Amino acid sequence: SAWERRGCRTPAWPGCAWDNGGGGKLKCFFRKYNIAMTSRIGERARFHSLALIACALFLITGLVIVDDYGVSPDTGNQRLVAINTLNHVLHGGPALLQRFAERFYGVAFEAPLFLLTERALGLEDPHHVHLARHVLTHLFFLIGGFCCYLLARRLSDDRLIALLVMLLFLLSPRLYAHSFFNSKDAAFASAFVMALLFASRAFDKDSLGAYRWCGAATGLLVNLRIMGVVLFAVVLAFRIWAWLRAGGDAARRRAAATAGVFALWGVVALFISLPYLWGDPAGRLSEYWVALADHPSVHSLELFRGQAFSSAALPWDYLPHWFAISQPPVTLLLGLLGIGTLGLAARGAFRRGAGAGPGAAWGGAELRFGVLLATCFALPLVAFALLRPNTINGWRHFYFLHGPFCLLATFALMELRSLPARGMRKGWLGNAACALTAAGLGVVVVQMAQIHPHQYLYFTGASRLPFHFPPITRTSAPPQPTGRMSSAFAWTVV
Repeated sequence: SAWERRGCRTPAWPGCAWDNGGGGKLKCFFRKYNIAMTSRIGERARFHSLALIACALFLITGLVIVDDYGVSPDTGNQRLVAINTLNHVLHGGPALLQRFAERFYGVAFEAPLFLLTERALGLEDPHHVHLARHVLTHLFFLIGGFCCYLLARRLSDDRLIALLVMLLFLLSPRLYAHSFFNSKDAAFASAFVMALLFASRAFDKDSLGAYRWCGAATGLLVNLRIMGVVLFAVVLAFRIWAWLRAGGDAARRRAAATAGVFALWGVVALFISLPYLWGDPAGRLSEYWVALADHPSVHSLELFRGQAFSSAALPWDYLPHWFAISQPPVTLLLGLLGIGTLGLAARGAFRRGAGAGPGAAWGGAELRFGVLLATCFALPLVAFALLRPNTINGWRHFYFLHGPFCLLATFALMELRSLPARGMRKGWLGNAACALTAAGLGVVVVQMAQIHPHQYLYFTGASRLPFHFPPITRTSAPPQPTGRMSSAFAWTVV
């Protein structure tokens, strides 16, 4: 049997044979189950060893340089979001929550962050509290990067491509710096990739259980940021499309059931995880949408192309322009090539009929998920151009676009690795593209080390900051970061 092949022939204790009664069967079952699970975990760890080693190196680097980053102005309010919401749930203080201006923000990430740092670890010193918050936020970012690897691996079935896509995600200078001190936008960008992984699994399995988990993950995503409705709407639209194109009654019922389960679990997860909705779900949901979709209480002047614009009246190209000038060139090039490759593949599939693949390299399932990625990337850009929502601080509210954009680069690398070069064996061109991608990422690492710890001010192709910070006069100067961190960052990542 399969258990015998795993080395379970001889019982470890008397009474473990299958023909015995009592607790022997139960003990033998758990022993064999434990061996099977241990073996499976070991196999998966070896299967993803390169990605796990890379994440471990990033974690070591983060622990070394975490103290170099300061505290963002939003940190205090985000902590109060968790405290007031937990007081509302545990002690019944709706009046306190109603008076709190930041009550609209979800606590799917902030509440666990508060409970871990100030309750489980018992930290009280503000420096230690913020340091622990930064470490946990960065760890969440690394988990998002590993999920990006898993998604690229599911699409390409190529460890090298998946590793490069993960590095494209992690080595975004602006997002990397924000992954320490920004528990809103950076955490949402990581959670968006995680929700995409659940969506990919649901697409593959096409089962009620998979869509249940996908709906719950998407509901928590909406809790983190209102822009999570993009993924919710896109997945639901895909299920409605599947229902419209279903060939028989059974297929139609299945598509309708998966769509209903996904929507139900998404709404339930959002309702349970956002206590502010409990009192008046319908009324407060509309209030929640208006408050977080347009930020009516926050207005500022945004510098764009040498002019100052009101944050509520930005040009239509503000978001794509900011995205283009603050991404590393290698990421921008591969993402755009991936979008072009996906567009050609979709056109070819449309001509050959629905479900046809884009060629020998990848097939219908990959194409379908690629269209989902492209939609999740393009839809916010189109919505911004049409609605012009109130947006501050560059494009940090849209950092979640970085994940789908990096995953779209998977299609470019897949296509390059499948193309034969003239006079050379198949795959040579793709290997060269992977080598150039790695070299481009190496340049990004050097640039990030040169401007450390101000990676959040990175611009495309800039190896140094375009300005110098003015001296700050203090009565008692706080400890300043030392130069050893820049070299530690560069060498550890390399």
